[in-house]
Amino acid sequence: ELLAAADAPRLFDGETDVHEALELLRTLTETFDDLDAKSKRYAEYQEILKVPIARYDEVDAVATNLKLKRSLWHSLDDWGTQTQQWVHAPFESLNVETMTNYVTRIDKVCKQCEKGLPENTVLPILQEKVATFKAIVPVIDALRNNALRERHWNQIEDTIHSKIERGDGFSLGYLLDLEVNAYKDEIEQISVKATQESILEDMLNKVQAQWQDAEFVVNPYKETKDVFILGSLEDVTATLEETQVLVQTILGSRFVGPLQGKVDEWDKRLRLFGETMDEWLSCQKQWMYLESIFGGGGDIMKQLPQETKMFKSVDSFWRDLMKRTNLDPSAIKAATQKGLLETFQKNNAALEKIQKNLEDYLESKRALFPRFFFL
Repeated sequence: ELLAAADAPRLFDGETDVHEALELLRTLTETFDDLDAKSKRYAEYQEILKVPIARYDEVDAVATNLKLKRSLWHSLDDWGTQTQQWVHAPFESLNVETMTNYVTRIDKVCKQCEKGLPENTVLPILQEKVATFKAIVPVIDALRNNALRERHWNQIEDTIHSKIERGDGFSLGYLLDLEVNAYKDEIEQISVKATQESILEDMLNKVQAQWQDAEFVVNPYKETKDVFILGSLEDVTATLEETQVLVQTILGSRFVGPLQGKVDEWDKRLRLFGETMDEWLSCQKQWMYLESIFGGGGDIMKQLPQETKMFKSVDSFWRDLMKRTNLDPSAIKAATQKGLLETFQKNNAALEKIQKNLEDYLESKRALFPRFFFL
């Protein structure tokens, strides 16, 4: 009798009012619980009386039947309530993970009912609602992407051919009215692009942050007041190598577009830094060697007046540069000053010429005085 009541046509008809169906199922469940309690009590009596315990196979069948119907109608009722909350809630408050979990759970109920219940017109209604929303969730996820910038929203607006007002009325319902789900693939592509561009922005920010903290080690030269030379460049060199790799990685990405200008600027800046450092170290090495010869008085300075004059010019440049670098040791700032590379190249050429003329002079002295070969 109960099994027949549980198969009432109303419970298989999609036109039945949800609350009417739930009320019927509540009544049937109460009746079932009462019969189930009686069957368990009879089983206890039979066990006491040592008589065979009767098996009520219909009980399990009815229990399964009612459970599936309750799941179906409760899901249909709850679906309407839940989705209406999402539709009217502020779009920024939507939690995509929560939505996905909920949709997955209801989808599981649909599969269980499809397998355990006879054909009916209720289940297709819920299945259609779930299928429709499953298609929308990826669009919601794409539009909730924190990496979306104004340029991406402009691209989305161009895609859907509508202006999106992201003010107080910005909700899922508003977006559904704009039929954004019809442009699912295009919107997802824009969102993926935004994510990749954000990753590249983070990489570029890392480059900027590393150079913001990178400083030269500046050491006093001998015990001379206000004269300095560069110390260890290990940290600066490591920073240069690491940031050059990052910049080249960014440049190699097909998503570099919006960052192209900034990245090209950093690429040129780091190349200039590397070239300048090569010249800087060469200048320091030659200056330190020649300073001990031309830095004070002596016969060589008298014999090589032109070279002495050239060295004093380079020496003045070196001392001024290193004094300023000591005051502000910011590596990227110091080594990318406008015209510094060219000045180093000019002074290094002068130092090489001074050193060559000095060697020629010493060679001539060695020829006249064999003891000069020890020089």
